Amino acid sequence: MGLGPCPSRVFGYTRHSSSRMSSSSPSYRELQNQVNALQSQLDEQNRTLIEQHKRFEERDRRFKAMMNFFAQNYQGHLPSNLAMFNNSPVSDQGSVPTNETNSQRQEGCG
Repeated sequence: MGLGPCPSRVFGYTRHSSSRMSSSSPSYRELQNQVNALQSQLDEQNRTLIEQHKRFEERDRRFKAMMNFFAQNYQGHLPSNLAMFNNSPVSDQGSVPTNETNSQRQEGCG
């Protein structure tokens, strides 16, 4: 049914349990050792997944910062699929009007 490996595969025995213990049945200590080993594997996989998740979050944070930088410095309208990045206007203080050049402006001030 897709619920993972069956106990006989995990613990390595294929006999059905009977009312009395047979010599081929694993002891409680052996079963506990196997459970501990499986728990250690699971813990290691969880640590790996947590580390991966942290790396992906950091990568996403950097990507968003980069996209916000580009969006703030882009001179024009962003495509609608990038609307999530705020296109805040860049300050226009001290810029030259579009109909004159820097040299014309300096000559007029002199």
